[in-house]
Amino acid sequence: MAIAELEAYAATSAAPDQLAAPGPCTSAHDLRSVAGLVGRGGDVSTPAPRSGKRVAIIGAGVTGLACAHDLALLGHDCAIFDASEEPGGVLTTAVPDFRFPVASIRAECAAILARGATYHRRTRIERSDGVRALLREGFDAVFIAIGASDARGPVVEQQSRHPAVVDAMDVLRTSDASPAGSVVVVGDGDLALDAARTLVRRATPSAKPGGTPAQHATVHLVHASELEDSPFDHQLLAAALVEGVELHHGWRPRRLLLEDDGSTVPGIEVTRDGGEITKVIPCDQLVVAATRVPAAHALDELLACTPAGLIAVDVETLRTSIPNVWAGGACALGHRSIAHAVADGKRAAWQMHAALTGVQIRVQLASAWVEVNDRDRTLTQRALATPRAAPERPGVSERHGAGTPTAAYADEMLRQATRCYDCTVLPVVDDSCTRCGACVTACPVGAFTLIPDAGEHAELRFDQEPCTRCGICVEHCPEGAIAMVRAVWEERLVAERVTRSRRRAV
Repeated sequence: MAIAELEAYAATSAAPDQLAAPGPCTSAHDLRSVAGLVGRGGDVSTPAPRSGKRVAIIGAGVTGLACAHDLALLGHDCAIFDASEEPGGVLTTAVPDFRFPVASIRAECAAILARGATYHRRTRIERSDGVRALLREGFDAVFIAIGASDARGPVVEQQSRHPAVVDAMDVLRTSDASPAGSVVVVGDGDLALDAARTLVRRATPSAKPGGTPAQHATVHLVHASELEDSPFDHQLLAAALVEGVELHHGWRPRRLLLEDDGSTVPGIEVTRDGGEITKVIPCDQLVVAATRVPAAHALDELLACTPAGLIAVDVETLRTSIPNVWAGGACALGHRSIAHAVADGKRAAWQMHAALTGVQIRVQLASAWVEVNDRDRTLTQRALATPRAAPERPGVSERHGAGTPTAAYADEMLRQATRCYDCTVLPVVDDSCTRCGACVTACPVGAFTLIPDAGEHAELRFDQEPCTRCGICVEHCPEGAIAMVRAVWEERLVAERVTRSRRRAV
């Protein structure tokens, strides 16, 4: 099933909304779970009473906003400081709209800030005593979520001292620059791929009446890994190729070639097989996607950092080397997925709540099997009748439609959703089974097998891999020994009062 596309469609089809809880929470990250943590019922999603504690959050990106969201629900006052005009971090300033629509991001930001956090826009916290100054001003805790916006170092020789060399992050942040000639993008990771796709889209002539066509440009992506070892999402990489990006996989940049006077760049030399094979790619502009590190001006001088240039934190608690200061997200753990960034912010909120209130938070998991008596037989019939999704994302035939999470392929997404068998449901055989073999004969996919042995009874085996959850076995069992059951589970945050000895250890 096209799980990634289904999730992208679900995430971009509606603005966030706070719904009345129909039952117990289903995740430790659920708003109802936080409500339960502060002593409210599972059907109440209101924040806790004010604690009187103040937390400063440096950075209004994904991690900082996720932290502010949970801290507000837990009863603490939050002040978010960011140098940008609007919140959202790279999601509102540097993520291309073909990866995720900015309108949905802004709606999420507004929903979080509506919970009571104060946003201080255009406020830069500098390294000179900035974090400690916030603590002196009366904040009980500080969370650093400044991301990793700076390049750690040069990717190729002579790149940092030539005007034809552009940082990939600057390409994504600037919307009006059109490439011309031959543009080469070097570097690994999503940043390089997003920059290449952005450039090739800008190189396409404008289709608007009276629009000024862009100059002809060719965009090359130099990728050090072979295709079978590529860290790129295969569908995103395929979309880039469909859109016109020329991929050079297995090649590493060696040096930037310059004219004698250094004014122009005729090309970039790349190599493979340990330097035994080289070639030159014509290059009018070089775009570098280097490994990112936090901006140096934002790091307090007392903050311990790792050799990689990230803020050093305890991996369990996210505490830094400065008391009452936590850090998370890309500035501490490097660039990962948006989901990881959100999880860091929530985890930091729980840890700060524990430190500010003297409680310890843990996740409690409970699960059970429940018999299903109202199973819809047509579900399996629809699933079996629906063909698999095409290898490409919906819209891949359109030059710039591939990988774009919009409602343009809503019908395809809804059709693919009908292919679900509901994997939480399984047939279970109890001890009253007589091994008569009726289920073996009735099962249309051969999920049941009778294995004869030397004793009186054969062994009945069930293989859940081919099972379509149709329930025919239940109907044909003469003893009623087979039932369809569903797995249900619940994660809930629970708080435990920390004893004095444990509090000193924390």
